[in-house]
Amino acid sequence: MAGSGQGEVTPLLRIVSVGTTLLEETKRLYRSAKQEILIISKVFEYLPKVVDALKDAVSRDVKVKVVLIDPSLLPENSRKKQFEILRTLWDQLNDKIEVRFFCEYLPLIVDPMEGGKALFLVEEPETPLFLREAAITTHYNLVNGLALMFKLIWEKARPAAPEDLTGNENNG
Repeated sequence: MAGSGQGEVTPLLRIVSVGTTLLEETKRLYRSAKQEILIISKVFEYLPKVVDALKDAVSRDVKVKVVLIDPSLLPENSRKKQFEILRTLWDQLNDKIEVRFFCEYLPLIVDPMEGGKALFLVEEPETPLFLREAAITTHYNLVNGLALMFKLIWEKARPAAPEDLTGNENNG
């Protein structure tokens, strides 16, 4: 437990189960965003389940930035799924969302404004998805540290371009 220095104790992390609970937490975070949502994901395969909450955030002028793993580094089935997700992003959110590609990912969602929140799931390939857990934090220093990490990755990431919507295996 970490405190604010004024007697109030803020838990560093809250652990939630992957699946329905995590999706509901993700939607809740999107709906509570006031300024900015920063997303890092391998493929963003859960987008169809949260797209309405994301569209709602965008309609409130919340800035949304997404970093996905570069499609050239993905196996074919993941590359195809990412292509479908990119189509959905562009079709439903077009110029209201920015997407870039990077060579690594640490899945997290951050709303780093004052009172911000972060949600992250660490990739554990050998653990079945239904046994994985995610962490949620509202701890100011941890949220800001994760937001700084996102911004550093964002600066080095390749912007997504129209040719990324071709479904061509040779992208990136």
